[in-house]
Amino acid sequence: MQFLLVVLVWIAVYAGYKGWPLYTVLPVGGALVIWNLMYFGTRAMRFATGGPPAYLLRISIINVIQATALYGAGLGLHYLIG
Repeated sequence: MQFLLVVLVWIAVYAGYKGWPLYTVLPVGGALVIWNLMYFGTRAMRFATGGPPAYLLRISIINVIQATALYGAGLGLHYLIG
């Protein structure tokens, strides 16, 4: 499971480094949501305030923001390294 997380992070950073379109952040964010559900399970979803849809919306927003930050890190690496 940790290897899958590292691969997802690497894909987001590589996409920024190679200048792939910014919409590649959405599939990576979606994959991070799936990873989150596989790793932590769905128990938190049952106890979340607002129910399962609100929980999924929250983790989706958080993971898309994380994927965007990783994309930005790859973009920064591109400008630093050349």
